[in-house]
Order: sequence, then structure tokens, then C-alpha cells
Amino acid sequence: RERVQERVVNSDLVPDLDPDLDLDLDPKTRSLLCAQAHYYHAVGLTEKDDIVSACEHYLIALEIMEDMMAKDKSLRNKDKRLKAKDDNPEDYEKIKFVVLIYNRLGRLFNNESFCDLAILKYKKALGYVNLINDNSFKANLLKELANSYQLTNKADSALYTLLNIKDSINTYYNDPYLINEYHILLAEAQFKNQIKQANHYEVEQATKFYDSLFNIYKKDKNLSFQTARAHYYKAVG
Repeated sequence: RERVQERVVNSDLVPDLDPDLDLDLDPKTRSLLCAQAHYYHAVGLTEKDDIVSACEHYLIALEIMEDMMAKDKSLRNKDKRLKAKDDNPEDYEKIKFVVLIYNRLGRLFNNESFCDLAILKYKKALGYVNLINDNSFKANLLKELANSYQLTNKADSALYTLLNIKDSINTYYNDPYLINEYHILLAEAQFKNQIKQANHYEVEQATKFYDSLFNIYKKDKNLSFQTARAHYYKAVG
């Protein structure tokens, strides 16, 4: 929260990049600070539920970063892979920042029930995260992508996505809540695929209704809610 406040305070200064400012910074550093200011300002706006403005600032941050990366010879080649953070710390952090922006946009769109847009943002994030081989970040993105698939009634895509990280989930998730959430999403995807294959109309309609409740109560994401969700699918099954 302190970092958010710091960026919000400076956001009126840095994004304008006033040429008269007495700042001894190279253009790349100025651009990076500008993008970071817009990003943290967007985070603060999201906390205030000013979703439209938050989206605008996330997109500005993204535009600045992708423009900077397109001009940077070391980042221009999308086939390049940074095997570890130590290979090139500056490039690694820039790419990770772009992934973070796309991930935030994905969450924002998902929480506002624009799940198709969220899916596009998560896929873009995955394209970048593959450049830095951050398996932990990738596992989290795949979980969030699968959740968006669930909410758009694409249970087969959700199941395929979740199974890709099933064997490594305990390695990359240190938080019991995240592990619990993953297994619930997996059970949900398996259940929905079984219902779809069985062509059980009544149960399928019941699960669609339940998913609509998730959109109504989307801000209630505590562990008890996820546990209730798991018990629901177990009972229906």
C-alpha cells in the first residue's frame, strides 16, 4: 500500500515527462518510471473501484512498455529466452512488469464479467512469461486463465489448462489457499466436462446458475466461499 501511495503521489509528475524537469535520467529510465507511475496509479484506482480509469492507466503503462521494448535491441527478438534472472536482470524485470500489467488487466476484466477479454490478456501475459521461464508466475497465470474459461462455459479448455500444471502445483504454490483454489477449479472442470459428456440438461443448467451467482458475489473470494463451492459440486455430483 505504501508503494501504491508513493506512485499515486508522483503520478501527476512522472507521466507527463516534462522536458523542463531537472531530472538526470536517460530516456529508457524516464519511460520505465512513467509506466510504473501509471501502473501504480491504476492499482490505487482499482482499490477505489474506479475501474474505467484504472483500465485506462493500465493500458497506458502497457503501451509505454511495449513501445520501449520494441525499440530496445535486447528485447526486440521475441524468440529470445532469459533462462534465469541473472542472465539479464534489467530485461528480466521489464518483461516481468509487462506480464504483471497484462495479469492485472485480466483480473480487472474477469471481475467485471468481461471474461473473453480477460482470456486474451492472460494469453498475452503467457506469451511474455515464456520469455523469462518463470514457472511459478506461469502456473498462477494458467490458473487464472482456467478460471476465466470456467466462467465462459469452456470447461474443456479449463480442464486442459489445469491439467498442464497438475504435477507441479505443489512446487509452485506455497500458499495453502492457492493450492485449495487450484484443486477446486480442477474438480469443477472435471465435473462440468462429465456433465457435458453425459448431456445431463438439468444439472448443466444448475451449474450455469451457480456460475451466475459467482458473478454477483465476485468480490467474496475468501477461503470459506471456495470451500462452500467445493462442497456444492461434491453434493451435486
